Formats: sequence, structure tokens, C-alpha cells
Amino acid sequence: MVDDLKPVLSIVMPVHNEEACLEWVIAETHASILSALPESVLMAIDDGSRDSTPEILDDLARRFPQVMVFHKKNGGHGDALLYGLRRAEGRYLFLMDSDGQTDPRDFWALWENRTATDFISGVRTPRCDPVHRLLIARVLRLAIRVGFGVRCRDANAPFKLFTKEFWEKASPWIPPETITPSLFLSIIAGRLGGGLTEVEIRHRTRGTGISTIRYGRLVRFCLRAFFQLLKLRRSLRRGSGQA
Repeated sequence: MVDDLKPVLSIVMPVHNEEACLEWVIAETHASILSALPESVLMAIDDGSRDSTPEILDDLARRFPQVMVFHKKNGGHGDALLYGLRRAEGRYLFLMDSDGQTDPRDFWALWENRTATDFISGVRTPRCDPVHRLLIARVLRLAIRVGFGVRCRDANAPFKLFTKEFWEKASPWIPPETITPSLFLSIIAGRLGGGLTEVEIRHRTRGTGISTIRYGRLVRFCLRAFFQLLKLRRSLRRGSGQA
């Protein structure tokens, strides 16, 4: 584990009710990234899981010293992501999900570009998601292009690498209640950052667990996200962050 010294890389991984796949996802991440980059840590943010996820995480932290576990009340994926980002100390920050749909080996394709740009995002190719999610992604691409003037193939991809300096510049534009901070980061990178770089990554079919969003909740989620994007657009036009 990285003691006393700030890590080169902090991986922020929100986790909620992933008992079926969590052990192999973190073991795979350790083998692919942590073991090859000793000055790195994995911050697993337990977002109020109700299954055996908390116990599994604590056991994994004992087995893998580079794994840091944080337990918090359930607040949703975006809340867990922001919780981790506010506590991350690495020179570089890397976002990834805990459901096993992304391959941590693809991290190195992003890492190779780290000196050329402050913000690199994965593009899930091909994307292995239900039809309704693919439709939402298509609408989102158009909305970001029209509303923000940002061309982004996969703005909400849960596979992003950026500098700590970029996060400090972007964070004032992301209110605590934001439910899609990963999406906001892509937009801010395209508008205010040093450029948005995208790298194709593999996307795997979800093999375990279930999505926590049902159709009714998905509609409400999309509407809430839409209004938050409108608020971000107004803020960017005014040139002032949430403060």
C-alpha cells in the first residue's frame, strides 16, 4: 500500500450490491493495474450495499494492501463517485465501475495518452447494453453536440482517466446533487479543459447482478439528468461554477 506519499494513480470505483462479481473484478484490476503500478490505490466506495458486498470489500482490503474501502450511506452512483473523487489524492484519477463490463487491461490504452491531454475517456466498442440504453446514448450524443458544442462518442462511459489538476478545475461546476458526474466531466473537458481524447475499449455483457434502475425509475432519472444538464449549460454560459 502507498503510505505517507501521495499515489501516482487513484482508481475510484463505486460499488453497490455487487457480491456476485466483486471479488473477481477487484482481483482482475489488481492483476492488470495495481500490481503493474505499485504507486497506485483502488478506492472502493461502498454505497450502502445491502448484500454481502461490505464484508467482501473488507476481506479484499486485507488481501490486497493497495485496496482502500470506504463505507457510506446509499446515495446513488453519482454520489459515490463524487465521494471518492473528493478524497482521491493521486496525480491521476481513474474512474471505473464494479460490474465487470469493462476490462481493466484497457486502462493502459488510456495511460499511454496521459502526457498528451488532461482528460481521456473510453469509448465502449461495441457496446453490450439493452436497446433502451443504446437509444438513450444516441440521444445524449446529439444533445451534447447541440447544447454544448462538444463532440463525444460515449460521454457517460465509466472508464475515464484525468489529472488531479483537471478535477480541481472541473469540480466547482459539479454540484453535490449531480447524478451523472462522469457525464459532466466529459462536457467540461470538451468546453473548458485541454481537450477531450477518446480511446476505444472493450465492453462486456453484464454476467452477474441486475441493474438497479427499472423503466419507471429510468425515465425519472433521465428527466432529472436533463434538467441538471440545462443548469450546467446556463452556468457555462455565465462563466461561473456552482459557487
